[in-house]
Amino acid sequence: MIFLIKLFIISILIGSAIAITKRIKRKRKENTFRDFNLTDYQKTAKYEKSIVYTWMLVIIVIYAVIKWTYDKP
Repeated sequence: MIFLIKLFIISILIGSAIAITKRIKRKRKENTFRDFNLTDYQKTAKYEKSIVYTWMLVIIVIYAVIKWTYDKP
């Protein structure tokens, strides 16, 4: 039962990370008003950085859940 709950948490995290990634890419295509004075390279770097941070966070949480599963004495 606990294993199913952990699997559910991990699947929700991966799904939300994919959704956030798609949203960031879509936002990058639309030219938002705040980014008007940035060059294309700066825009790309900004959006890539946010995607990388999202996935890093998801991977850290998944690692913590897996460690929590297998570190029982």
